[in-house]
Amino acid sequence: MNMKVGYIEIPVFDMKEAVNFYEKLFGTKKLLESEKLVIFDCNGVEIALVCDGKKNVVKGIYFVVDDVDQAYSELKNRSVEFLGEPVNASWGGRIVCFKDPDGNEFCIYKMLEK
Repeated sequence: MNMKVGYIEIPVFDMKEAVNFYEKLFGTKKLLESEKLVIFDCNGVEIALVCDGKKNVVKGIYFVVDDVDQAYSELKNRSVEFLGEPVNASWGGRIVCFKDPDGNEFCIYKMLEK
């Protein structure tokens, strides 16, 4: 069996606010848009925003970047609010996390050279 990720679903409460945030975050256009579903392409992985009228949150989606500090600076310029500054973690990576307007938590990271 050959299996791959089709898309990652992120629950949102206010679709208009969420679309504005994710357009700034990904810097990309929408692949599909309806009243309760918007899909973005994130370098080959589809991110689906789903609005079901409930306040749910997701925690633990990590985006790999080439340079954490550069991505941090670029995303701050796009009005992404981070939970702190980039740090070198004990597990060998550099990481910084942020939340979207619905409280979903994400991190950007890169493994450090040994």
